[in-house]
Amino acid sequence: MMWRCLFYLIILGLSGVQSFGGTRATAVATVVEGSIVSIAVTSGGSGYSTPPGVSFSSGVGDGATATATLVGDRVERIIVVNAGSGYPAEVIVWIELPPEDLRLEMEPFQKIRILGPVGVWNRLEWSPRLGSDASWQLVEEFLMTTNGVVVALEVSGVATRFYRATEAQPPVGPAGFVWIASGVFEMGSPPDEADRDSDEVQHRVRITSGFWMSDHETTQAEFEAVMERNPSYFEGSNHPVETVTWADATEYCQRLTAKESGTGKFGVGWGYRLPTEAEWEYAYRAGTTSAIPGEADAIAWTSSNSDNQTHEVRTKQANPWGLYDMGGNVWEWCSDWYDEYPIVEAMNPGGALEGSWRVVRGGSWFFDEADCRAAYRRCFVPGFRFYALGFRPVLGRLP
Repeated sequence: MMWRCLFYLIILGLSGVQSFGGTRATAVATVVEGSIVSIAVTSGGSGYSTPPGVSFSSGVGDGATATATLVGDRVERIIVVNAGSGYPAEVIVWIELPPEDLRLEMEPFQKIRILGPVGVWNRLEWSPRLGSDASWQLVEEFLMTTNGVVVALEVSGVATRFYRATEAQPPVGPAGFVWIASGVFEMGSPPDEADRDSDEVQHRVRITSGFWMSDHETTQAEFEAVMERNPSYFEGSNHPVETVTWADATEYCQRLTAKESGTGKFGVGWGYRLPTEAEWEYAYRAGTTSAIPGEADAIAWTSSNSDNQTHEVRTKQANPWGLYDMGGNVWEWCSDWYDEYPIVEAMNPGGALEGSWRVVRGGSWFFDEADCRAAYRRCFVPGFRFYALGFRPVLGRLP
């Protein structure tokens, strides 16, 4: 599990507060005949660990894109990649806020305030020393709130303590879901991978918040219990639901969130949703780097072994993180609009702001093994129905 932390050396009687944060960068665009031709940075901001996303707001205009570059933790310049068209002179440049890092703030009287992404489970630990042989002991586990969490410290008998805050697995998860911890991976495929497509440009992605992912594709029985209908072509309560649109899958997640709200399964700001394309590939790869994380015939129902139909979920081998049918059986809707990948490191990417096609991943019983590659991308219009197209939800932070 990846964790980010700050250490504090505490001596009895220490007081005072130290805080850490960042400021948003700002910029002004120059528009010529409806196209954005240049962008001047007016304030570089602070606290950026990766280049932030850049977008435009004007009510009209379309197609302009830009990338930011950093010097240290500040935005130095913004380069127009596509000038777009139809923009008024007063177009507004929006630059993403710096990431909110998990951190500690000291308060008088031996208390610690922990700040970080809202809705994420964390744990506070202490050790009398640092180093590879340090023994960390739990102080408290907690769900992050908007104003952070204050933890009272018990320091009697030990004059010096080091503290760290780390992401923790929530204590309770939904049945049939697997906890996927935050981490970093290479998304896309290397240039020499067999069957590679040009839209699989390899780039590093950081997933900063863990999430629960269903260990199986949503079944017909599960879908019918929430939606009170079953559109599937191949009948079977434990077969994956298929012939569903992107809106069907999204509505299922919304209804399931409303149904289980208040049950204690998730905190404020969390709910069921479709995975982002990055979350999906991260979970499928499960720490592996090969084209397919396993033997295709052992993990996936494809055109070579499916007998031209779907099969019950969980009947093939799971991937290293305990997820079944990530390759094969049915394609799985993701939340993203289809778009080209960024050329720089990305943090929690969510695809384009708008588009014509939604991303699907994983291959299906109808196609061959090459479509089960972890990097393989496909997209359909959101209203498309197909008897090899389903989904699986995640339980995580809502956008």
